[in-house]
Amino acid sequence: MFYEPDKDDHGLPFNPYKSIVVPRPIGWISTITSDGIVNLAPYSQFNNLGYDPPYVMFSANSFPETGRRKDSVKNAMPIELRDRIAADIRAAAADPALIERLAAVGQVARGGTPAEFSAMIDEQHAKMASIVKSLGLKPQR
Repeated sequence: MFYEPDKDDHGLPFNPYKSIVVPRPIGWISTITSDGIVNLAPYSQFNNLGYDPPYVMFSANSFPETGRRKDSVKNAMPIELRDRIAADIRAAAADPALIERLAAVGQVARGGTPAEFSAMIDEQHAKMASIVKSLGLKPQR
C-alpha cells in the first residue's frame, strides 16, 4: 500500500499515521501550571532523542475540533518563558555579526514579539483563505 499522510483515501476506518511506528511508545508527560497545579497526560507522539545527555521530546497539538491548546502545551511553554525566548531571539536577530553571516548565504535575520508573529500568521492565513476561496478550491479527503 502506498500511503500519503495528507490524503484520506486509504480505505481504513482511522487514519493510520499514528500507527506507523509499532510498538508506539506512550510518554506520561508531567507539567505544572504557574499556579502549582500538576498535570499528567499520556502522549503517543513522544520519544527519547538521546542518552548522554538525556533528551526527551513530545509533540502536542491543539484539539482539532476547537483549536484549543492542550494543558501540557500551555504548561510546558508558560507565557513568561515564551516572551523571554522571543526577546532573546530579537536580540540575536539584531546582532550585526549574525546579520552579516546570514546575508552571506542569502538569509535575513528577523525577530519580533509573539503578538507580531501571531498577527503575521493571521494575515497570511486570511490572504491564503482569500486565494483558496477565489479559486474555488476544496479540501481533498
